[in-house]
Amino acid sequence: SNWAAAIGLLSFALIGACVAAFLFFKQADNSRQKAAETKAQFEKAVKDCEEQLKEQQIIRDQFVAIRHWATQPVQLKGTKLSEASYAIVYWNKVKRNAYLDVVALPEAPAGKQYQLWAIVRGKPTDMGVFDLTAPGGGLQSIPFIDKAQAYAVTLEPKGGSPSPTLDQMYVIGNVAKG
Repeated sequence: SNWAAAIGLLSFALIGACVAAFLFFKQADNSRQKAAETKAQFEKAVKDCEEQLKEQQIIRDQFVAIRHWATQPVQLKGTKLSEASYAIVYWNKVKRNAYLDVVALPEAPAGKQYQLWAIVRGKPTDMGVFDLTAPGGGLQSIPFIDKAQAYAVTLEPKGGSPSPTLDQMYVIGNVAKG
């Protein structure tokens, strides 16, 4: 009878220990899961901060570039097609860099894209297609063309065109001599 009571008590203690161990391991598993979630959130926050720092550096570099003493703004004013359109090319012959700032252009229709042209010795030179939303703000780095006389933007089929569609010219502006 003492044995039966001892075995009953031992069984009860063993069941209690198993339940306690189960609860302990369940809580440890939950803690590991929460720690993994917190780590993932932290890593995402670090990545977001790094991306923001890169964007800020791009904006800082662009700000320094357009404030450089040799940077010349070239105003591209709207044509009869879109008189409210406006853009600026910041052109620096000393640093040999250039930026496009699209201030106002209508949204391009589906299947179309804006294309920038430099006019060199009276002939259009393809400067590439661009989107209205540039990463890091409105300025987009563009190729530097040494002898550009003017810049223009046309609306072309998506991917660009080998020559400008003149009746789709939205803005144009001359580079000041000097």
